[in-house]
Amino acid sequence: MIFDGNFWLLTIVCSLIGAGLAAALAFLGRQNNQLDNLNKQGKSSINRTVIASLISFPVVLLLTRLLMYYVQPVFIGSFAGYFDVALVVLLPSVILGCVFSARLMRSAIIGGSLLLILLLVPTVQYLYVTMGSANAQNFVNLPKIRTARPDEKLPPTDPDHMVLVTQSIAAFKGQTALTSTGGNLGSRYKIASESYTLQAIRGHRYYAAPLIFINFSDQINWGSPESPGYVIVDAENAETPAELKLGFHIRLFPDGDFGLNLERYLYQQGFTDGILNDATFEVDDDWQPTFTIAYLKRPFGNIAGRVMDKVIVVNVANEPKVTVHDASDPAIAWVDRVMSGDLVDEYVDDWGWYSGEYAKDNFWPVWFGWQKQGTMKKADRELAYTTNEQNVWVIPMTSTNASDHSVNGVLLYETKENAAVYFPGLNGFNQGSSVTETMSHARDNIRNYPVESLQLYSIYGELTWVAIYAAPQSIGKSFGGIGILHAHAQNAADVIFANDKQTALSRYASQLAGKSNGDSSVSQTVNQSKEITGKIKRIGALPIATSVPTYMFVIYGDEHTFILTRDTYSRVPLLREGDEVTFTFMDTKNTEEAVGTFHCPSLEKN
Repeated sequence: MIFDGNFWLLTIVCSLIGAGLAAALAFLGRQNNQLDNLNKQGKSSINRTVIASLISFPVVLLLTRLLMYYVQPVFIGSFAGYFDVALVVLLPSVILGCVFSARLMRSAIIGGSLLLILLLVPTVQYLYVTMGSANAQNFVNLPKIRTARPDEKLPPTDPDHMVLVTQSIAAFKGQTALTSTGGNLGSRYKIASESYTLQAIRGHRYYAAPLIFINFSDQINWGSPESPGYVIVDAENAETPAELKLGFHIRLFPDGDFGLNLERYLYQQGFTDGILNDATFEVDDDWQPTFTIAYLKRPFGNIAGRVMDKVIVVNVANEPKVTVHDASDPAIAWVDRVMSGDLVDEYVDDWGWYSGEYAKDNFWPVWFGWQKQGTMKKADRELAYTTNEQNVWVIPMTSTNASDHSVNGVLLYETKENAAVYFPGLNGFNQGSSVTETMSHARDNIRNYPVESLQLYSIYGELTWVAIYAAPQSIGKSFGGIGILHAHAQNAADVIFANDKQTALSRYASQLAGKSNGDSSVSQTVNQSKEITGKIKRIGALPIATSVPTYMFVIYGDEHTFILTRDTYSRVPLLREGDEVTFTFMDTKNTEEAVGTFHCPSLEKN
């Protein structure tokens, strides 16, 4: 609890300083030739100075202990990092010194001056390192953002590892796993919906979340409780049941109380001169539960800005084991999240506002909002995974004009290091908030499922919005479908909606293949179409619950399976084995390929 063995030397020193300060203020405010008595009957008197010091000592002692235990001040910044401690010492001491002073005004002036100095110094320091054009450029350069070359493209997304499960859907599946497991775990543990962390484990995408306590005695750390494990939810396949991983002894949590609190544990282990940022539950490739934390320092005057110094990994499978690493350390190659979302937001906000040419020399008009020339802000921020196992924050940037919904460029920020690439050429489409309504009106979304999440991908070389639809349940949400829309075609009629990923991708490939052969309103970069002539070996209709009949066929002499919709060729139900056909397809290097244009001479003869 608050009276454990940590920080007692500091606490005693602070209490002595506080007692001395209170006594000094009471003494300086004394009246000449006046005896100070506790009562008017002449009983033994106690000097006001002694009373002030005796009361101040335990008060400062308690406040300092509470500060060190609950607030956990970081020892960087003003007054060598002891600003918070100095404030806790000074404030009650000044109040008590004035209360027991015979001349209140004199003591109040002295004590108030001390408080004013304490508050004024960090304010001046902060303004000195943050305000003005030169300081603004320091913050702009803090994130390592490179502008992409004209020939650079957005890293492609691997369709085989597309994330189809949202956090709320994962929470629904995880709770089902908890309640369906023997042992009545649900009577003691729960899984917080906000604790599900999207991550890659052995190259596959999962959500993972620890089991946490629900009983009050466990929450206050009565009897050294422990959690037996965590839940895993497949993020790539909505049909896979959630799985509990048990047999562990987890005793630390980011939101834990008292001795169960992860950050308090690290603070008491000596991590007191940096900021513990965004403790994230991650599972390593051996399925060991850990928490990863970025350890940040303040680069400007030791009082402003945040920059990553180290990465702290706490293995909580059994007794906590703490290791400290550089972000580039190969030993933590499995770690997905180092650059937290809030740190990236802070960087992107500063960069967006002050990186433009106008802002470089005109800080004050931009800061006051009088001029917004060249300023940008993030429209959205989503976590995405690319084919080369890159984990990135995808951030479409738009202007700071509130009525502007168009994207000026796309920023890709690494999650493992302070590095980003800005693609100014990826523009001319609307941001996600305006696309969501379009996606919700997809023609095949007959049950009107709401869009649960919207992400920007690069699929088949095309900038693409991917939406996950959620089906509301009485106790949560389940997977409702997937929607795909080319970023440059915000029409509800162009939205591909399907109940499974493969169908959606096949139909999207068909759309791209068809549009790339004469209709440029959708596809702007696809140049992968190939033409082939052959005889149909087998053909059959796919049982797909959409408004567009879809067929699968193979031809002699080719190993591919081709997908053809009635949107592409209206007479597809009339095709038979042995028909000679000529068609184009977009070569995505998969075994199943979508057909773009299609002709069957025997059906088209007059």
